[in-house]
Amino acid sequence: MKGPVARLREYLRQRRLERTLQQFEGSVVHLTHVDLDAVASNAIHLRRYGPEEVFTVYSGVEDLGEVFRLLAEVSGSTSPKRLSLSDLNFDGDGEEILKTCRVLKGRGWAVEWRDHHPWRDEVLERFEEVLDHVRVDRDYAGCEVVQMDLLPDDPVAGRIAEIGRDRDLWLNEDPLSERLSTVIGGREWNDRVSRMMARGEYWDEKLERRYEVLEREKELAVERSVDNARVVERGGFRVGVTRSAGYNSDTAHAVRERFGTDLEIVVSGMGTYSLRSPHGVCTAVAEQHGGGGHPNASGGSLGFTFLDGLLFRLRGTRHPKVTGLVDTGLEELEAALPQGTPG
Repeated sequence: MKGPVARLREYLRQRRLERTLQQFEGSVVHLTHVDLDAVASNAIHLRRYGPEEVFTVYSGVEDLGEVFRLLAEVSGSTSPKRLSLSDLNFDGDGEEILKTCRVLKGRGWAVEWRDHHPWRDEVLERFEEVLDHVRVDRDYAGCEVVQMDLLPDDPVAGRIAEIGRDRDLWLNEDPLSERLSTVIGGREWNDRVSRMMARGEYWDEKLERRYEVLEREKELAVERSVDNARVVERGGFRVGVTRSAGYNSDTAHAVRERFGTDLEIVVSGMGTYSLRSPHGVCTAVAEQHGGGGHPNASGGSLGFTFLDGLLFRLRGTRHPKVTGLVDTGLEELEAALPQGTPG
């Protein structure tokens, strides 16, 4: 659910994107997500094809259909390109997206898709029949799938993939991944970090200054979300649920630290949500509520309408769709760990 201002901004963004694509003279359009995994995937594309040959489109899953419709329009007035998708999946059967892929193929484009999210077997088979290349591997982060395909023997690309994996799978073993994840956001910073990483550079003074400012903002935002968290207990399990302040992974981590929860749910006013759990139940929960992802980290959308958005403002995490998500989380925890939380 987007308000009128958000819809206007999105319209203007799409028109700017349309003009840029029409003027782009390079050979690769890279369509990817918006997080560090996506930025790392983009860095590997830049390293493989060259910065001047790649135009990157960052998109949330909820906007993917609109981006494809725009590509179908623009492709009729541009020279054929290579469309490379990474770290993105879609809701539903993807038939409209596949239709656009057929249009692009008919106009001489090559279409490739690399991902690590769950795909239904029958959907994957249909895309494999149409696209030039499809690789889906849930054992890796999205940037690792890209690296294995595009630059398998390049040590810099390997390092980029390590950084992206650490954050995307929430391993938290590499401090650099947390710092880079904090400073990205928006085309300017995503592109800056991508270009640096493609050169084998990972940090500089400008990023350090931005990190210091954002880290203070993040700490306050996370603290506010944690203070407003609600914990639901049943059958020996604890689910923490709170409103998003823009730092979902960090918020979930802080909720777990404070409350000792088994599953953390962070919900935005638009109905998108993030799930985190050390017990491997996130995918099972998300797939029942318009989402997907990984066992310990998933997300999706509750499909808020305008009225849902108003109700969320009034009731917060007691919104019926949010309580339904909590109930599913408890059910999946009980199914996965019938003896209760270990220890």
